[in-house]
Amino acid sequence: PAELTLMLYEGAIKFCNIAIVAIEKKDYEKANINIKKAENIITEFKVTLNHKYAVAEDFEKIYDYIYSLLVEAKMMIDSLNKKKDILTRIVALNDEQDAILSTTILDDAAFDSNMKAKGDCIDGLDRLDEGFQALFNRVRDEINNNKAMYTEEIAVMKKLITEVTELGAKIEVQEARNKVKVEAMFRRERQEHKEAKRSA
Repeated sequence: PAELTLMLYEGAIKFCNIAIVAIEKKDYEKANINIKKAENIITEFKVTLNHKYAVAEDFEKIYDYIYSLLVEAKMMIDSLNKKKDILTRIVALNDEQDAILSTTILDDAAFDSNMKAKGDCIDGLDRLDEGFQALFNRVRDEINNNKAMYTEEIAVMKKLITEVTELGAKIEVQEARNKVKVEAMFRRERQEHKEAKRSA
């Protein structure tokens, strides 16, 4: 069993290293698969502990701790990726809205559908932000106290935060542009309405 245990430890380390490289390459599916493999090994260690020995309780605490770190790091990165995906969707919806507003006659149904889709995205962002903040509050001290241990995760999160911030800035510019177009369209429609009343 000692050789098998050593092989499993080496496997867990290997899967964590593969996950780190996959995250750097933005291959999140591969990262997730390998983190899950490492989690499975840690779970196996925990299940097979021989509690006849006092040291088993200490190992169980270590395994629980490692497992929770794997899960929480994966959750934070996953949350940032989901936020990035939603922001990317909002950028596309803003471009779509720009096209709708650039026509001479407003397609009300398309505009309403676009606004509903954006509203759904914003609701999703709010939920993600709440969840991320709660998770970050739980792990902040651990990460701050062991920065060397979390170098890769911190680098991935910083990169994702930069990308999310850039998308947020792009959305602000788009929203300002579309607001001007909406106001111009409403002015034009009011003017047309006034002219129609006068000629009636």
